[in-house]
This record gives sequence, structure tokens and C-alpha cells, in this order.
Amino acid sequence: MTFSDVRPRISRRSLFQCLVATAFIALTFLAMDVFVGAGLVSSLGASTFIVLAMPHTRAARTDALMGGYILGTFFGTMCSLLTQVTWLHFLGVSPIYLRYVAGGLAVGLTMLAMVSINVGHPPAAGLALGYALDPWDLRTVIFVLAAGLLLAMVKRVFRRRLRDLT
Repeated sequence: MTFSDVRPRISRRSLFQCLVATAFIALTFLAMDVFVGAGLVSSLGASTFIVLAMPHTRAARTDALMGGYILGTFFGTMCSLLTQVTWLHFLGVSPIYLRYVAGGLAVGLTMLAMVSINVGHPPAAGLALGYALDPWDLRTVIFVLAAGLLLAMVKRVFRRRLRDLT
């Protein structure tokens, strides 16, 4: 296949679903007016793609979305706290290495938990990594979980019109 063989497939359905995704992201950030780190924002963007462009996949189910977000938030925030354990600094462990370990643990533990209880939502691993590496506060946690819930509600409202685009 060459580049000239690729034809764009923009249908009314795909245009509609992409406009819903655009509106969801823009309105969520406008309404909540919260600054969140790049890792958390990119996870929300990836979740929006999965839920609105591939709504009939297992990863787009509400239990996977919210289960993944809850697990990613839990393990990411807990691993972030690992970097603040002062006794590790006294042992001569560099803070930057603690961040590397915290990021790896956040992703690994989130993955293990998601596959163990069958709520796989890949962006949740990125969410956990974002929490482990970026500064966060309670407002950020509430924002991310509320955005996940809003995304699930948007999917429910448009469920009859949504089709898998990929």
C-alpha cells in the first residue's frame, strides 16, 4: 500500500463523534477550570478517543473506564508519596531514582490490578504514571475522576448514535 492508496474516510458519523469528543474535552476543562499535568491530560485524551471512537470495545466500557481511573489514581498517588519518604533520602537514594521507581511501580501495579479484576483501560496506566511523576493535589484527583465519570455519561447519552470508527 502506498500513501496515494490511502483515502480519507470522513463520514457524518465520524465527524459527529469527533465533534462530541472535542466538545467534551473543551467544556470539561472550561467548566472545571483546573490545571492538571500533561500526563493526566494526555490520559484523558486517550480515554476520550477509546470511549467515543471505539465505544463497543471492552476498554470503552464504563466499568473498565472508571475501574481503571480509580486504580490508576490510587496506585499513582500512592507511588508518588514514595518519592517523599525522607528515610530513603537518608539511605543515600537519589530523589530522581525514587521518581523512576515510583513511575514504574505505578504503571506495574495499576496494570496488575486492572488485569486481575478485568477492568483494563490502557490510559489508566498513563494516568498512574502522570500521578507518580507530576505534582498533584486533591482538586486534581477530583477533576480526573469527575472527568472520567462525565465521559461515561456522555457515552451513555449518545450510546445509540455511537459506532466503532476504527
